[in-house]
Amino acid sequence: MHAFILFIIAISASVLGALTGIGGGVIVKPVVDAAELLPSATANFLCGCMVLSMSIVSMIRNRKASKPPMKFVTPLAFGAAAGGVSGNLLFGLVKKAVGNDKLVVLVQACILLVLLAGALLYSIFKKRIKGLHVKNIPVVLLSGILLGLFSAFLGIGGGPINLVLLYILFSLGLKETAFGSLFVIAVSQTASLILTIAMGIPSFNAYDLVAMILGGVGGGLIGSTVLKRISVNKAEMVYIVMIVAIIGICIFNIVRSAL
Repeated sequence: MHAFILFIIAISASVLGALTGIGGGVIVKPVVDAAELLPSATANFLCGCMVLSMSIVSMIRNRKASKPPMKFVTPLAFGAAAGGVSGNLLFGLVKKAVGNDKLVVLVQACILLVLLAGALLYSIFKKRIKGLHVKNIPVVLLSGILLGLFSAFLGIGGGPINLVLLYILFSLGLKETAFGSLFVIAVSQTASLILTIAMGIPSFNAYDLVAMILGGVGGGLIGSTVLKRISVNKAEMVYIVMIVAIIGICIFNIVRSAL
């Protein structure tokens, strides 16, 4: 039953993640924390596996779709991979220093709430925000490092931070941004998982891992299919509703962890 619940959460989040380009981890991590289904370290690891499988499947399915300028998105992805390594190390240090799983969840939820609030404001006022056309590779790399640092520490894979950053740096449309975001997630999550394996994988149930990966693959297939058939406006509406819902879950996690 436990693995089945994780599968339902993973496939639902992955459908939405593939549809909007946020990866699904930003949905799964807060939901898993709210339901207290897994310890924080295990949740980070399993979410990473799910997000990686979903992003790879979604990119393969959408390989013929319009793509962002990969000569700039690729350095962003490798910067995110380097940042992801740092984020994993930081998570380990914080977890060891705090020594209390509820406090770790509280710190993660607070940071994620701030980032999601920023992403929501961006979505609301996007038409007033002028995107850039950054071509300075060191700037792109630094941006990727910061992105990967937050993503790995929070265990979310990148999520809405990717979309905002890709628009601001390269002035991309939603569908181009979705593909670029999934590419960044795939590269950074691969690096993070390699580091986690090298440092020691947290204890987990094999059925839970299989359930999360199957949910990621299934959600990636469904979400990428739906993405081809819906308008940009509908995809943006789904994105905004989803961000509001996740903000609500983060607030719940903060209040409960603080009590």
